[in-house]
Amino acid sequence: MKGSLRTAVFIILRTGFGLMLVYSSFAKIADPFGFSVTVSNYRVIGIDPSRFVAVILPFLELATGLLLTAGVWTGAAAVLNATMMCGFLILVSQAFIRGLDISCGCFHLDEGKISAGKLIFNLLLATASLWLLQLTRAKGKG
Repeated sequence: MKGSLRTAVFIILRTGFGLMLVYSSFAKIADPFGFSVTVSNYRVIGIDPSRFVAVILPFLELATGLLLTAGVWTGAAAVLNATMMCGFLILVSQAFIRGLDISCGCFHLDEGKISAGKLIFNLLLATASLWLLQLTRAKGKG
């Protein structure tokens, strides 16, 4: 990929993920109890760990999103972003495969149920996050 195109893709991905993470954190921060129910609905961890995740994860999303948007500590932020996106893909995939009739809780706590479309969306996000991580490392920021 040519240098200027690589830079443009890097900025678009960095800013896009940053804004998405900031936006997605708001509803979760506003309603940690509701988000803890969403987390526990995945049936991967118990109630108490779900409450811990519900308090910590939204602030991790917010911090990562702000760092990506601002272009500060992009290497660390890109690693956190890729880890979260791949983790979300795994969680949504296992819920879909198990046939759980639950909301993913990605952007709003009252979203629609997990579907094949949501699975594909998460696959695209995970792939783009790994691309951002590779571009970050190529720019020497990671």
